[in-house]
Amino acid sequence: MPNPKPVTLTAGANPNPEYDPQPLVVVGGVPAGEVSSSDISDASEVGVDVLTAANAAAARTAIGAGTSNLAIGTSASTAKAGNYQPTAANISDSTAVGQSVLTAADAAAARTAIGAGTSSLAIGTSGTTAAAGNHTHTFTALTGSVSGATGANLQAILDDLAARITALEP
Repeated sequence: MPNPKPVTLTAGANPNPEYDPQPLVVVGGVPAGEVSSSDISDASEVGVDVLTAANAAAARTAIGAGTSNLAIGTSASTAKAGNYQPTAANISDSTAVGQSVLTAADAAAARTAIGAGTSSLAIGTSGTTAAAGNHTHTFTALTGSVSGATGANLQAILDDLAARITALEP
């Protein structure tokens, strides 16, 4: 190759032969013989320790990975697989009831597990439905009695009671 032009590479440089067809020449020569980690002028202490590590354990120690060489398994000295999916029985502090709710096939099975029976009552007005939370019962619909009260005079009794309470208030 006739008279190649020297090219100096710097950090971040990316010569692109398609746009800059310069031949690559090492300026300053190539070191004779082998290159050792001590020949790398910008290698950090950690980098040299990794390059010269005698084995994988020493390389892990150099980068502070400790004993991250755990094997996949099910014992106290092994690690769970990354795609491990515990079952209800694997939850150490779960109760039988909790496991039953967690594994219930449907809402009815979950209610059975907690002893709720058929608590899925619908809102309605019959003996097999529940009254809405904002429902107002009429006096005649109530069972039981108030001494001397009838449907006709209950409001008067309540008004009298309210007046007496108001009179007692400071």
